[in-house]
Amino acid sequence: MTTKPSVSAWLDAQPLGPPLWALYAALSLLVAFDGFDAQVIGFVAPAIVEDWGIRPVALAPVFAAGLFGMAIGALSVSPIADRIGRRPILVGAGAAFGICVLITSFVRSVDELLLMRFLTGFALGGVFPNALSLGAEFTPARLRTKAVMLLAGCFTLGAAIGGACATAIIPIAGWRSLFLIGGFAPLIISLLLPFWVPESIKFLALKGAKAKLAFGLNRIFPHAATPADERLEIDEPSRVSLPIAHLFREGRGWPTILIWTISFANLLELYFLSNWLPTLLKGAHVPIKTALLASTLLQVGGTIGTVLLAFMTGRFKLVWLLAINFTVAAAAIFVIGFSVAAPALLLLSVSIAGFCVGGGQPGNNAVNAAYYPTFIRASGVGWAQGIGRFGSIAGSVLGGVFLQMHLSLNTLFMIASAPSAITVLALIALSKTPSWQTAYGVERLATDRNGANIR
Repeated sequence: MTTKPSVSAWLDAQPLGPPLWALYAALSLLVAFDGFDAQVIGFVAPAIVEDWGIRPVALAPVFAAGLFGMAIGALSVSPIADRIGRRPILVGAGAAFGICVLITSFVRSVDELLLMRFLTGFALGGVFPNALSLGAEFTPARLRTKAVMLLAGCFTLGAAIGGACATAIIPIAGWRSLFLIGGFAPLIISLLLPFWVPESIKFLALKGAKAKLAFGLNRIFPHAATPADERLEIDEPSRVSLPIAHLFREGRGWPTILIWTISFANLLELYFLSNWLPTLLKGAHVPIKTALLASTLLQVGGTIGTVLLAFMTGRFKLVWLLAINFTVAAAAIFVIGFSVAAPALLLLSVSIAGFCVGGGQPGNNAVNAAYYPTFIRASGVGWAQGIGRFGSIAGSVLGGVFLQMHLSLNTLFMIASAPSAITVLALIALSKTPSWQTAYGVERLATDRNGANIR
């Protein structure tokens, strides 16, 4: 009796060809503009404050509104993707946030800006989890962790590009021009996406869509010897009940709580630094060019960190690599508050903080995508992101609270180093759970065998 090959086994045996690289390019561009538009409000905030003659603290609700929208979007849209597919969600959410960002370039008041940031955030919340899920489900297991980390790192790259654009363009064309750039590009990409990216083949296999499955396999791997679709099996469980409930079943409850803790703490850290660093440094009488440069280096450091950490995953256990990374992050953030008078040390400590906090977040996302199976992957990644966005909101609100409390910069950044320390503790706890050890062991086995058995 001939054993039928599984979709996973067939996929894991394939090389990376041009069509797969094209799929990565499309997803990377969309994620990059997701990062650009998520972070752009932090870069334009000083210019808006000056243009409208308002206090910096007046923008705290605006920061929170965008992040709250992202949380609601990630929590509500991702489970839908586990039912109808990743691609339609990516197309719809990408087009929606492009349109919302374009409209933002015309706002005239804080209330209008707050509304548009919420709507933009809601649409953004549907993009990131589904882009990561789609990328993970097309990638052979031996390369999946690196691919997911690099794809997630495009979010930080997009934010870094936003910082560079802010520094170069705002003095010339004004802050509204950044929203025009950040709106047109993703709108065009989203309109092209249906012709560029097929639906996840693992999702189609779970749904029994054999014709679409065969089309997707042939499109991404046109030169591979694709077996007839009736000979392919899906080697994963499929459930028909509420996806969210399965995040807490079969031993996944405690790891899910730890994953949410990691996401909450690190995104609190990341958004606190991204949104408030320029304003806080300017308030400490750091020249505006130095403050913007520091904010840009924060994002650039995250981009570099993503790449280096991704290529270190083959040598070290991912969870322990991340634990060391966030330990360094806590130390670097602590130093920022004591380095205002020394520009070189300030820029160095900010760069290291960006390397570890921004570069480590894609690693957290890779943990999520690897841990959850296909039938709840978008929900698992999306809910981790959604819970994390509440951490982002907390980070944004804390910036305003710290301003009102008139804390010294030393004290402020001492407190700000705590979330990275919490992330370290949660990662260590996650590594000790039987459910994670089983998932990680399967992933390592699949990598060692060229991806034969990984989901």
